[in-house]
Amino acid sequence: MSIPIEDPDSRTGAAMSRRQLDELPDPCFATDAASGRIIAWNPAAARLTGWPERAALGLHCAGLIEGVDHAAAPVCATSCPHLAQYRGGATSSPSAEGAGGSAPRIPLQGPAPHPDMLIRVSDGSRRSVVVMGMPAVLHGRQVLVHMLRSVDELEHDSLTGALTHDGFLARLIDAQRRADHEHAPLAVALVDLDDLEQRNNTDGHAAGDRALQIVARVLGHGRPADSLGRWGSDEFSVLMPVTTVEAAAVRLWRSLAAVRAASSNEEIVVTFSAGVTEAVRGETWERVIDRAAVALDEAKRCGKVQVQVMPHDAPIAWR
Repeated sequence: MSIPIEDPDSRTGAAMSRRQLDELPDPCFATDAASGRIIAWNPAAARLTGWPERAALGLHCAGLIEGVDHAAAPVCATSCPHLAQYRGGATSSPSAEGAGGSAPRIPLQGPAPHPDMLIRVSDGSRRSVVVMGMPAVLHGRQVLVHMLRSVDELEHDSLTGALTHDGFLARLIDAQRRADHEHAPLAVALVDLDDLEQRNNTDGHAAGDRALQIVARVLGHGRPADSLGRWGSDEFSVLMPVTTVEAAAVRLWRSLAAVRAASSNEEIVVTFSAGVTEAVRGETWERVIDRAAVALDEAKRCGKVQVQVMPHDAPIAWR
């Protein structure tokens, strides 16, 4: 996220034009340095939030971006000069004036100037964002430019769309807590593409990337409650709440058949091996993953292209 600098000044920030702001690929908006009111709103911000520029102009930045305190993600790099004067007040949310709608005045939440951030979206929901604030001069006017990045984007692998390793791990830990509280089953699987390294060496990395995308697409078409992560370079992780290990194995066998069918339509052959287990109440995530990894190793040892189940009470040597 960078802005071309025309006339840097350590006191007032980089000079920039409205065209440069609009052409930035990242969502961003500019606020008047004195009042905190939004004076520029680029097209990427409109796509992220659903709010057109006409609905955002004139709003106070602290009324659009709410502070919350849950994940300790990085936010503005410098102390915000606006939030202190705005804290404890209320503001109107953006309204789709063209449709004649309006939104109620909602009091601000979050006492700290730099907690995690939620940005209001036009459908009434909130999206978690990482915010970087920087001083600038926009056509001679001192402003603060707010650069936004959706946390959803940061948590997903760009090639496959699956959660990153850390993103999946956070879902797993949360799912374990919920399963323990609700006394519900929780299945976890590790899936490894068969012979991906060989494919990369013989057919090129583009073919290997396509194989990863096919598997991710099939595995990702589960229930909304399920989560898919890219655990390693050629390995995926699957989280299946309220699912027994037997039901999870059936799902994975069906996914394996679907992967073979989907890849044959593209004139390549893609298969995977999988290991699945069920989390035990009160155990660590490391134990769950280790048990799934042992099951995966067994699947590969037995010839690949299969799903192996590791019961929670199976005697195994912990790694």
